[in-house]
Formats: sequence, structure tokens, C-alpha cells
Amino acid sequence: MSVRRRAAALAAVGGLMACPGAVAAPRAAVPATAARAACANADLTTANATVSELAGSVRCLLNRQRAAHGRPAASPDARLTVAARRHAADMVARHYFAHTSLGGATFISRIRRTGYLPSKGSWAAGEILAWASGSRATPRGIVDTWMASPEHRAILLDPRFSDVGVGIVSGSPQGGQGPALTADADFGHIG
Repeated sequence: MSVRRRAAALAAVGGLMACPGAVAAPRAAVPATAARAACANADLTTANATVSELAGSVRCLLNRQRAAHGRPAASPDARLTVAARRHAADMVARHYFAHTSLGGATFISRIRRTGYLPSKGSWAAGEILAWASGSRATPRGIVDTWMASPEHRAILLDPRFSDVGVGIVSGSPQGGQGPALTADADFGHIG
């Protein structure tokens, strides 16, 4: 099965939301050996790997894509990971799929609550979401889907982002989809 739904990617700089298409020009996904090289657990599902292992694989795969496109790796950030994991869990538990929670929290407010964003100075942030069921419910399936979408790819490859947090949760926002996973990747940079 393929990814059922994708939310539009969002990016913000200094707190102002912007169209992700304006952030970077669309590029084709790179199926190059470097981008698809071995990342542990890349083809596993929540049935045979932990969500932490799957999140690590997503981070590895997105950094391989960044490297294949001449971008620096995004370092794991615990605060962004908390924001991403909590949002993915909320979407599955409350059966919605959006960048803004049912309570009205935006990805910026969720990231701000973790203490990642400073009250002064420059920063940039972006978020990409996906959920999948069946054979696409793997880290490779999620990253391949993001790379096939110009809006998501623009965020994933944005060279300004130096940090990333990946949250993976077992299940889908629609429930009842059989084996599924929901992913949130929050990107940031503090200037």
C-alpha cells in the first residue's frame, strides 16, 4: 500500500509562516546509492522494530538525502524530537492529520514549548508529516514519499536547517488501517 495522506509542509523563519515552495526550488528525488545506502531498520515496520529505531532510521535516510544533494547533515535535537513525537502521538490518538493540532497549537508553538526557539535572535523552523500503512509503513517508504513531494522535499533539503527531531508512532490518524505508522520531522536552526 502507499502513503494514504500527506499534509502540506510548513516552514517558518523568525516566526513568520511562508509558502514552502518559496524556500527552495523543487528537485527530483535522488535514488542514488549514497541516498539509499544502508540505514539500520530502513525497511522494517513497527511490527519488527521499536519506534525509536524507526525514528533513527528516518533521520539517517533524510541525512543521506541531504548529503546526496550537497546539504549538511541535520543533527538530532532532543527538544525537536519531543515536539515531533508528541504531535505524531496526538494525531494518532485524536484521529486528525494536520500541522495545527485540534487544540490550535501550531508547529511553532509546539517547538517553542520545548525551549528550542529563543525569545530573541534569529531562527528557522520547518515541519513535514506523513503516515503510511502496509508495505510503505517503513522509514524508507516515509522518506521516499517526502522526497517525491516538492513541498516536503524543500523542507527536508533546506540548507538552513541544522537540527532535526523525528517522531514515529505506531498507528494511523484514521485508525483501523492495520499495521501503520505516523511520522513527524521537525527541523530547526538557531542563528
